[in-house]
Formats: sequence, C-alpha cells, structure tokens
Amino acid sequence: MVGQVAATGKPILLDDVRSFPDYVATLPGVRSELCVPVSHKGSDLAVLNIESTRHPPAARQRSRIVLRSKPAPAPGRGHAPRR
Repeated sequence: MVGQVAATGKPILLDDVRSFPDYVATLPGVRSELCVPVSHKGSDLAVLNIESTRHPPAARQRSRIVLRSKPAPAPGRGHAPRR
C-alpha cells in the first residue's frame, strides 16, 4: 500500500487489509490500515502509514481525525513575529 500511495499521491484506507491483494503483513493481527501521502510545497516527503488491530469502524473514526488534522509548523518556522 505504501508504494501505491507514494506512486499515486492518493491516500488509501482499508477496513480489511485482506481485501487488498498486494498487502504485505509487517505486524501480526493488523486488520485495517491508512496510508496518507505527506508533501510540502509540491514536494513529496513521505507516506504516513497507520496500522490498526482494532475493529474497522474504530480505525475509520481514528483516520478521520488524522485526515482532518492540520500539521503543526516545523520547529523554527512557526508563526512567531520576526524581530
């Protein structure tokens, strides 16, 4: 999934990882997964990969929180007034 998200730039949310034919299990017991591309000023930086052993609706609720969250400013690049 991470590779597909990196290639397409589109997030993927799987309620059941068994439904994804190319899923590669890295942790035992994972039931759902969220992969989100991370970019800044048009440059792809990373893919955020969140795996959950919880029932899919609980994972879906948590993913809404992640997707709606605004990133914090990088250290030293916040909104503090210049001197």
